[in-house]
Amino acid sequence: ATVELLNDPKRKSIPAVHLRLDEDAVGKTALDVVCELQDGEPGIAANPSYVREGVVAFGPMCLKEGEAQVVGRRLREVLGA
Repeated sequence: ATVELLNDPKRKSIPAVHLRLDEDAVGKTALDVVCELQDGEPGIAANPSYVREGVVAFGPMCLKEGEAQVVGRRLREVLGA
């Protein structure tokens, strides 16, 4: 997987984080990852707009202190890292 930090295409001033998966290597699709994040504990909402491209997208603007680490921990669990 690779991580890209870019501007939201619709709102240029808002950052977005795209996690681009090698779905064959991970053994899961981006949609699988989005669903597992949502259904897990804690539930994490990811943007499913790019799953057909193998991308799990996040909008970090609403994260509170310490929540980025929670997202990272859940991603490691879901991806089996």
